[in-house]
Formats: sequence, C-alpha cells, structure tokens
Amino acid sequence: MTPIDHGLELKVAVATGSTYLTSGGLVAGSYMDYLNANASAFGVLLATATFVANILFQIFNRRDLLKAQLDELANDKTER
Repeated sequence: MTPIDHGLELKVAVATGSTYLTSGGLVAGSYMDYLNANASAFGVLLATATFVANILFQIFNRRDLLKAQLDELANDKTER
C-alpha cells in the first residue's frame, strides 16, 4: 500500500463516518420532533385521565362520608 492509497482510505473512512453521523443526527432530530409534537397530546390525555380519576374519587369519598354521617345520625336516634 502506498502513502497515497493510505491517504485515500483515510479520506473515505472520514467521509463514511461523517455521512453516517449526519444521517443518524437527522434521524434522531426527526424522531425528537415527532416526540415533541405528540408529547402535548399525551400530556392532555394524561391530564384528562387524572381529572376523571380525581372526580370519581371525590364522588365515592363524599358518598361514603355521607353514608357514615347518616349511619351516625341513625345510631344517635336509636340510642335516645
């Protein structure tokens, strides 16, 4: 192998590496844009699910509290 061939191989290796690096960067950037665009939709869905779960919890909790208060009032009336 002559020094010219070695220099040419080195240039080809650098060009190949930079091409793969650029391609990988573009793919990663495109994927990050996809994630960024869909992250807000996922956040809205997660917030809606959390809101609905909280409302259901509040309804069940208040129903149980009212039931406990009614039972306590009924027990107070029977003790008199």
